[in-house]
Amino acid sequence: MATEPGPEPQPAYQKLSFKKEAIPPQLLALIRKLQKSYLFFGDMLDEEVSQFLKLCRRENFEDGKKIFSQGELGNSFYLVVSGGVRILVENTEVAQLGPGQVFGEMAILEEAPRNASAVAAGNTLLFSISRSVLATRAPALGFKVVVGLARQLSVKLREANELIRKQDPPK
Repeated sequence: MATEPGPEPQPAYQKLSFKKEAIPPQLLALIRKLQKSYLFFGDMLDEEVSQFLKLCRRENFEDGKKIFSQGELGNSFYLVVSGGVRILVENTEVAQLGPGQVFGEMAILEEAPRNASAVAAGNTLLFSISRSVLATRAPALGFKVVVGLARQLSVKLREANELIRKQDPPK
């Protein structure tokens, strides 16, 4: 007597696989620029940078509009998507930033007064993210961002120390 074949036995476990969400080419280009330019993005996977950007708030500023003022408490940092930003210390321009650059990152590390003002240079689109969003909505990602920022600030501090040593040689 012939038996008909039955269903194949199922393994005791099943391998789960998740589809990676396709990252649009324009966003992928921005992600690559961020990973190349900033240490804290360089250590992140494409998907993590994409998640970070999705947590950000979009903010539009017209030319000359103040983004934040020197002395006010910082809570967010910013990524220039388009347009530009002028950084001013006591009304003296100290830097100009363009697409793919970040500013205000110290606000993620500490709640302290801003040491400069930021003003839109042209019509400007910024992404911003607050310390609280990173801490509550994506704590693992927030930790990675903070560690990366600390590394980047450490590099800047070493460079500043070297510049000071060159200007003031030991006696």
